[in-house]
Amino acid sequence: MPGHPGYPGAGPCALHVLVALDVTDYQQSNLQPYLERVLRDLAALDHLTCSPLNLSISLQSARRDGDALFQDRLREPWVDVLQRLVRAHAFQRSYLNQPALQSFLGTLAQQAADAKVLLVFTDGLDDDAGKMKEAAMSAWLQDQADLLVMVAVNNVTGLGDLQQMEFGRWLGSGQQLAVDMPEAGGHVAQELGPPGEAGSDGVDGEQGKKGNRGSPGPGGQKGYGGAQPCELKAFIRQNCVTTSPSCPLFPTELVLVLETSSTVPPALFSRMKELLALLLRDLQVSPLGCPAGARVAMLAYAATPTYLLRAGEAGSGAALLGRLRRLSPTRSSRRGRLAAAMRFVGHHTLKRVRPAALGRKVVLFITSGRSQNLEGIGEAALQYEALGIVPAVLTFSPLPEVVRAFQVNSLFQVVQLSAAEPARNAAVLRDVVLPCVLCFGRQPRGGTGDGCPPALGLSLNHSPCPDLCHPEGCAAAVPSPGPLDVDLALVVDNAAPGMLAERLEAIGDLFHRLLGHLQLAGTDPAEHGARIALVLTGPSAPGQGLAEVPFGLPGSREQLWNRIRLALVPRVAVASAGSTVAWTLRHTFPQSSGSRLRVLFVVWTGATVLWDGEAQQALAPFARCEDFGVLVLSLGRAGTERPEAAVPEVLPEWRCHSLRLGSVHPPEMGYAERTALGFLRRLRGE
Repeated sequence: MPGHPGYPGAGPCALHVLVALDVTDYQQSNLQPYLERVLRDLAALDHLTCSPLNLSISLQSARRDGDALFQDRLREPWVDVLQRLVRAHAFQRSYLNQPALQSFLGTLAQQAADAKVLLVFTDGLDDDAGKMKEAAMSAWLQDQADLLVMVAVNNVTGLGDLQQMEFGRWLGSGQQLAVDMPEAGGHVAQELGPPGEAGSDGVDGEQGKKGNRGSPGPGGQKGYGGAQPCELKAFIRQNCVTTSPSCPLFPTELVLVLETSSTVPPALFSRMKELLALLLRDLQVSPLGCPAGARVAMLAYAATPTYLLRAGEAGSGAALLGRLRRLSPTRSSRRGRLAAAMRFVGHHTLKRVRPAALGRKVVLFITSGRSQNLEGIGEAALQYEALGIVPAVLTFSPLPEVVRAFQVNSLFQVVQLSAAEPARNAAVLRDVVLPCVLCFGRQPRGGTGDGCPPALGLSLNHSPCPDLCHPEGCAAAVPSPGPLDVDLALVVDNAAPGMLAERLEAIGDLFHRLLGHLQLAGTDPAEHGARIALVLTGPSAPGQGLAEVPFGLPGSREQLWNRIRLALVPRVAVASAGSTVAWTLRHTFPQSSGSRLRVLFVVWTGATVLWDGEAQQALAPFARCEDFGVLVLSLGRAGTERPEAAVPEVLPEWRCHSLRLGSVHPPEMGYAERTALGFLRRLRGE
């Protein structure tokens, strides 16, 4: 067909190549010499399958919003065009995001060429890779471009994402082109073969007529109505042969702690060993360095804890049981200090654990329960809650003070054993402690598949059940309380230069997360929910008092948070930390709270005296109130030599708590958040 491209004597075929540039720092990328080399290789093309070839090249880069940062057609003299390109990128960076890609495609749409190519030099996508891939695929389906080639520039990021955007390539498919590759320009030129031939096909034929519509097919059968999740699980259990998952289901740091005080005779110690052997018989023990199974440590305690087996020393379950059998009672004449043993495990034994997204930390104490020294049990409970430790206590005597202290921990369990009924004890451990505490997901042996059966004489508190269809299996569920009725006064020592802006920003984030856990009350004090006040040592308007945000301020949760966030900036202090606490107690809290809790949350640096004479005098009327508590968060190392200065002496242990953090990094602030929530739960439980 004379005059049609692709036949001898055919006219020219037009090919337009748009070279798009996306470089964060053009000067540092060393792109200029490579770019010139590739452009000259492209310009040297004189024919593909049609002759002559009418080739045009243009250059373009885009800002974040897609507006052109540089756009020009490549023409002689090249040096002028490339110098303008360098000047345009001297103080601005270019982007490769969805607006930029649409800008490049819009430029191609304005070209009248037979074939259009988008050649992108980039150091990484500046947008979501999935969305960029969808945009590129849409351009291909709409014939906005015949070929999209991505060329990686030095220091590229997300290299794998670049290939997912390409289409139309036929040579070297699967190979990512890089600007510093030998013969990079030649590789790019070879890829232009198929697009250049797009204008060399034969004449398109006429479109055919649409055929007649066929007869409809027969109606299908009515589908199954579906099943609820628990019905589906029951069906699978009845019809599918499954094997029990390994125990534990998740990587677990397991600490076993046995009492060896004067209240544990040899016969009782032997019974403790038998119960532990029953629990550990089917336990998958981690070999050294293995990220699965349980890594087990074993301790004994009387007055002080001592290691019997350190984590990782038992490389198998058989070795662990062997060490357990060889244990002999080393009785002490001292009383058992259960609280001290708990704090030791939290501070030292579980200080270094294997990193695992689903890892668990479980501590199993087995004690006689008699004559225990429980000083500091409240501190241990808050520590376990903040560290995410799952504690369980096997005791042969009631421990009401332990249960009371650990109301803050949603996973705590106390198992009441009987010295006279070993068979009953074994059933409790096998059917409850093993699947619900250690294995966490395994069905009890010989069970009916209905999850953990009710415990025999078990006192549980918010225990996690591995079977969501039968949550009553692990424990009788504790009723969920209503909104927490609390007046929470946040007292912050924002005095410069001790309290830096970085610390105050982290404190604001901490308060924001705490507000997310509370249901806020309205302006009426009789309404249920939490009321928040903020008091600063350096308020924005000193003449109007120290309260930056008073109780009952109208507005939404977000408005309250914004007001707190904007107020937390370093300022010159108009009052000391002790005077600010005294002012808060006298002017902020109502004289009678009714059924509402009143909590003072103090954040300070520890550099000054907190509970001076003025603060203690203001605190005295609250010492007799069981609905009042104090939580103190100290930041930095100032005052570490006298940690007792953060705690008021007139309050009982369970109504005050102090916490010191050396930094405001996210892990430390997460610890503070969990401690604060645990402290509020403890006050509510009282």
